[in-house]
Amino acid sequence: MNDASDETSLMDEVPEAQDFLQEVLGNIDQYSVIGDEPVADYIQGILATTSIDAQGEAFGQEALEALVTMVNTQGLWMTVAHDPLIHPQGRFFAAKMFYAPHSRTHFVVGVGGLYDSSKLKRFADFGIETLTHGAILEPEPELEPDSESGTDPMLITIGANPHEIDFAVLEDLLSDAPPSVSREIETHFRKSLDTLLTILTFVIPIAALAKSPFFKKYQEQLATPAAEATLDALRWLKEKVVAVVASKANRRLLYHFSSPYKGSELGFYIDSNDPSVAIAAIDSVVGAAHLAMKLIEHLQPYGVERVAYVFDHRKSKAWLPLYAVTRNAGVITDQPQLISMERFRGLSLGGSAERRLLGNGDGDGE
Repeated sequence: MNDASDETSLMDEVPEAQDFLQEVLGNIDQYSVIGDEPVADYIQGILATTSIDAQGEAFGQEALEALVTMVNTQGLWMTVAHDPLIHPQGRFFAAKMFYAPHSRTHFVVGVGGLYDSSKLKRFADFGIETLTHGAILEPEPELEPDSESGTDPMLITIGANPHEIDFAVLEDLLSDAPPSVSREIETHFRKSLDTLLTILTFVIPIAALAKSPFFKKYQEQLATPAAEATLDALRWLKEKVVAVVASKANRRLLYHFSSPYKGSELGFYIDSNDPSVAIAAIDSVVGAAHLAMKLIEHLQPYGVERVAYVFDHRKSKAWLPLYAVTRNAGVITDQPQLISMERFRGLSLGGSAERRLLGNGDGDGE
């Protein structure tokens, strides 16, 4: 959401935008896709504009049109300060784009439901006991390549925000990376005035992650090319990437392993600037991968979109499920976080904007 003065100016210029918001608020049942999720209050405002932000970037009109479609068909999750360890606090369900001729700006307004986090569903409500998630499950059956993306099912890609980490550092690391790591850097953006996090993402196909041979029961896979490639990549992450990135980070550092699985995203997060913590987490991520796959299969009837795991380096030294995001049951978590409304002044959008190829300068935005 934009600065309050910008919102007032655009709303005053286009009163139809305020009329739309009032129409939605007066007829919530006709617009809402939230269902029986525990909504405590409704919020409204400008979600995005085509004006240039403090980082010198801007959304295009097509991006805003896509945003409107997304909100109106499946909803847009509300996140706080771009922190993926804070579960979504609700979701927007109605949006419309307007044009302010004087400001020469397209903008999108929306209405969303804010959760009462104390009433969110727990994993136990779905027959899942998270305290047992420390056990290592049997290996999954052989996984098929991702036929939809057409990409190498074993290729690992790095993603980052250039405002959070110097891409020259990543390019230098990639120059010495094993063949199983892509030489492209996926550029991520998080639209906000203050960048409080450095998030380094590793997009790892589940077929590669599930074949990781760090546990004794998987040692027989060491002889296979796929397992050797995964081992090389994870060794490179531990021995090269972690130390360099930790030395360059001047703010809170979050490692994010992202793996698509059955139409959902498995997100594994390491919240630490300590290289030894990151190494310990990488060594045990295969167990979390197999557990998360089982969890997604269990939640598929509820339209699961994302499952987040975090490495608990302070107590259990294990990967624990943090929350699940579903289309039909909302947010599921055993660790509800109560966020004050003031925190939503930092609510804004993020995503993946482009791919940057080593040696090709800045690349072309999509």
